[in-house]
Amino acid sequence: MFGWLWKKRLLQKASPPEEPELETPVTSEPEPEPIRIPGPGPEFDQSKGLFVIGSARSGTTVACKVLNLSPEVYLLEEANFYSSGDDPQFCSHFNQRHLQWGSHRGKATYVPLFSGRDHTAWELLKFLAQHYRYVGEKVAMGPWIDWDGPLLEFHAAHFFFSQYVLTVRRPDETVWSMWKKFRKDGDPIWHYLRCWLAAFRVVAEFCSTFPNTRIVLHERISRESMEHLARLLGLKVKIFPKVVLPIQAQASAIPDTALKEAKLPEPLQPLHPWLKEAHFFYHGLQLVINEDFSYAGEYAPGIWFRDLVRKTKAIEDRLVEHFQAQSTENAKAA
Repeated sequence: MFGWLWKKRLLQKASPPEEPELETPVTSEPEPEPIRIPGPGPEFDQSKGLFVIGSARSGTTVACKVLNLSPEVYLLEEANFYSSGDDPQFCSHFNQRHLQWGSHRGKATYVPLFSGRDHTAWELLKFLAQHYRYVGEKVAMGPWIDWDGPLLEFHAAHFFFSQYVLTVRRPDETVWSMWKKFRKDGDPIWHYLRCWLAAFRVVAEFCSTFPNTRIVLHERISRESMEHLARLLGLKVKIFPKVVLPIQAQASAIPDTALKEAKLPEPLQPLHPWLKEAHFFYHGLQLVINEDFSYAGEYAPGIWFRDLVRKTKAIEDRLVEHFQAQSTENAKAA
């Protein structure tokens, strides 16, 4: 009857002694720093934000000037909130920069030193928002900055529910205009097409991300269309013809048929196949923009814009690879 007890003791003797449990050393990894994107903070009413964004030479200036005709709007030109908003001397530096550029003092190019002292951009925005219905800036995306990523992340963090007017112009027109305006000795013209592709991608990302976006196509800019845009934003503006007529004259710098017939200005001719690809996407955008500057959702859902982002990036990669290889070959030959 005690067989079971004997078996238990025998098993206990056969079993190895239990090893004491060793504590596993805990390696404490430093916690990642929280992501901080400087901005005006939660006390700023995002619904008061208004931003005009597009490639340089695409109509951002005329759209900004038209909206600034309203006494309810205060938009700055090239304020660069996303990169210099924390500057404690933002106002002074902004004013000095525009004086150096030869800008005349006005609503878009000058800010008073309220209370007799300098301010950060965030303090300025919050102050202006107390007196204006809309406040913000114009961002003209030129070839001197990498625009992919930071601009969208900044606006998503601080101005998600703001109003956005996004300007787009034909790629051949834009590249030609930028090259004539900004070129320096030895500056390859393909850099400007790369800039157009990046700016087009930013517009597509904004449209697929933010709830309040409107697209203004350069060739459709007129006094009537700009007054209509203002009304859609709840603003009343009266535009004198000379405000818009110069931009309409620029729109005819290259005939519509030049790209199709390969009759581009000589400096643009090496870009002909790349411009044709870029124009294909621009033409798709033309087809889906409504009269209220929104896009036709049933034809261009968010997935369509995301597809634009992917395909224009592929064009840009091939463009860069081609011309960098060509530059290397020319250097070897020399």
